[in-house]
Amino acid sequence: METVINVIREYDWESPFTFIIVILVALAFMRKWSIFLLVLLTAVLSWGAKDLIIMNMETKQQIVSLPIIVYGVGGILFVVLALLSFYKS
Repeated sequence: METVINVIREYDWESPFTFIIVILVALAFMRKWSIFLLVLLTAVLSWGAKDLIIMNMETKQQIVSLPIIVYGVGGILFVVLALLSFYKS
């Protein structure tokens, strides 16, 4: 029990991962499985693509990073699924 308390005390509560976990738990309790899976997929894909960057070869400047594209598409799909869920209920 003491180990669990130490892990909770030492955890960085301001990390973005905490926000994702809270959202996933809330969606699981509400039984919104399609949105749950979409958020989980978006988080996993963007974490996996964190080092992929689209660059301009002539100027060597970063144009856009792939995680931003993944988050954007995931966010748009999240909004669409949330609106569909709202209209169905």
